[in-house]
Amino acid sequence: MTKLLKVGLDLLAVHYGMMMSEEVPLDREMKRNPTGWPWNQATAKDMRPNAVLPETSAVASCGGDCGATKGEKITREAFFSSNSEATVLPFKGTRGVCCLNEMRGPGRGMVERDEFFPNSERVIYAKSPLIQVICQIRFPKILRIEASPPADFQDAVRNLYPIVEQQLPPGLQNLPSEVAKMLGAAAQQKSNYQFLSQDRATTIALAPDALSVTSSNYTRWEDFEAPVRLAVEALTNIYKPSFLTRIGLRYQNAVVPADFDIGDVQWAALLSENIRGQLAHSEFSNERITEAFSVVRAMLHDRQEGILLQHGLGQRENGLEKAYVFDIDCYTEKQNDIADTHSYLRRFNARARYAFRWCISDFLHNALGPRPVAEMVGH
Repeated sequence: MTKLLKVGLDLLAVHYGMMMSEEVPLDREMKRNPTGWPWNQATAKDMRPNAVLPETSAVASCGGDCGATKGEKITREAFFSSNSEATVLPFKGTRGVCCLNEMRGPGRGMVERDEFFPNSERVIYAKSPLIQVICQIRFPKILRIEASPPADFQDAVRNLYPIVEQQLPPGLQNLPSEVAKMLGAAAQQKSNYQFLSQDRATTIALAPDALSVTSSNYTRWEDFEAPVRLAVEALTNIYKPSFLTRIGLRYQNAVVPADFDIGDVQWAALLSENIRGQLAHSEFSNERITEAFSVVRAMLHDRQEGILLQHGLGQRENGLEKAYVFDIDCYTEKQNDIADTHSYLRRFNARARYAFRWCISDFLHNALGPRPVAEMVGH
């Protein structure tokens, strides 16, 4: 029986381009199969006894607890010690990382351990506090977008976003149409164009120096990523920006306790000890607190990459109830090729998720009804 099992594993190993008896560096495997698929379908039992990671490897096994370091040989047992169903995924020819919970799908790579927040399990909340998600990329001004209506861009997106609206810049929006006309073409040239889904829940906005996608009906990253890809592809094909000056992803959440059947709870009970601060003071009841807001901006200066975390008491736009707001904006202001957009956004999506979980208490987390994401579902 053991001999038959060994033969079976050897055959499977050959299918994935490796022999159980051979130590093959992951970087050599990546040259054979640069997309990493179906490599990441091989689970712990399929892997060779030892894996050799290239010098540039980033190891993130189930939160990085497999103990591997760069260039180190690690045993199969160590590599998969915390998750028997973990997998290995080569990425872009230079990285080999593991952890099933971080899998994103065919050839899409991995999210490494975040520089700001501890990794946390990906869940979808049954009672989501998310109000709005905004993705925006900026680029040097393109005069062609100002010079004429973006008809070709509309054609590229209108099957899914058939409603088009023109939005004047702030300061001109509330002027009477006659006055706007008197201002002449200059005012019109600065306007933005918005392309909306039929239910108006998702908007693609095009300006001479920016493209944004906004959703008020966000359910999961995969669904939001689709219009982002559509918009970026249309921008690339039609206007060909030379480079990007900013890539950003922003999540705005508002927790109204009554919405989650926790109406009598104190604000401090919703927050983790990481941000609770003065709200934990026993004499600061909900009735006594009239204002509380915190702003933290953190930067990775060598990458020109940062996060703006704002949280505190606010008010829901269409109601009188107080809410606790979590506004998380992840971004880079480094010059990037437009082809880099999606890899940044996937990483920012994970970072924003880690940030939100870092901010909220276990009590609130459970009240939101977390549901683990199914195996092999991407970020």
